Amino acid sequence: MQEKEANQRQNTHNMHLAGLTNRSI
Repeated sequence: MQEKEANQRQNTHNMHLAGLTNRSI
């Protein structure tokens, strides 16, 4: 259960980073 929660958090983090990268390009 904890692993799934961490995975979702990582997913959100990755999406946020992708958004920042798209903006800077």
